[in-house]
Amino acid sequence: MFLGFIKGTLTSTIGMTISCVIGYYVGLKAGRPTIGKFVGEEELARLERLTDRFRYWAIAMTRSLPVLGEAAVIFAGMSRMPIRRFMLVSELSTLGLSAVYAAAGAFSANLDSFLIAFLVSIGISALGILIVARSEKRTDAVAQAEV
Repeated sequence: MFLGFIKGTLTSTIGMTISCVIGYYVGLKAGRPTIGKFVGEEELARLERLTDRFRYWAIAMTRSLPVLGEAAVIFAGMSRMPIRRFMLVSELSTLGLSAVYAAAGAFSANLDSFLIAFLVSIGISALGILIVARSEKRTDAVAQAEV
């Protein structure tokens, strides 16, 4: 909001990229038992289902979601997702998300109101939750049909 569109997008993208790299390496080095203690087995199982079905798109789908987005990044490292593909998908989704947030912030600044930026950030998370929830329902339906 205070940096404008270009600087806001760059700042957000750089910060989110650094956190993705750190999260990936935490997952790579810590492994499932350690991560399971922090994230919980239920979240790990959820991420496994998403990753099995959507592979690299699971990173992009969860990027805007609090906790699940970070857990997906850690899971990518833990499951030894190839780093080049991980970085490509996470960087593109991070850039897009950062641009949307920065645009909403810049627009809000022009209106002298925080409301638009707040509503966009909530809306993006809600949309991400909806996409993940629908994807999980489809995955569960496919799993039940196979049994």
